[in-house]
Amino acid sequence: MANDSSVPPDSAPTSVFAKLRQRLEAHCVPFQVLRHVPVFTSQQAAAVRGTSLASGAKALVCKADDQFVMIVLPADRKLASKQVRQAAGIKSLRFATTDEVAKLVSWAT
Repeated sequence: MANDSSVPPDSAPTSVFAKLRQRLEAHCVPFQVLRHVPVFTSQQAAAVRGTSLASGAKALVCKADDQFVMIVLPADRKLASKQVRQAAGIKSLRFATTDEVAKLVSWAT
């Protein structure tokens, strides 16, 4: 488990990374943080890490009906949108556009 937390335990995390890290630590889930140069695909990330594609995860920003959601799944898997819609009771599910993600990121910072 990573013990070099950059977020003090009593402060509210602000980034998605900090929130995820805090949740994993709160539930005693072992994890390791691997830092690398920016990449654009899961395949590129696996190559830079020197690991298998299956060892990573990807976060997909989607629009589910009228709200945005982040779906995290193993990097070697594809989103099964029909199954997600059925399981979550969602009528419409699509990937967020680049502009939508940019607005979400600027809103969250």
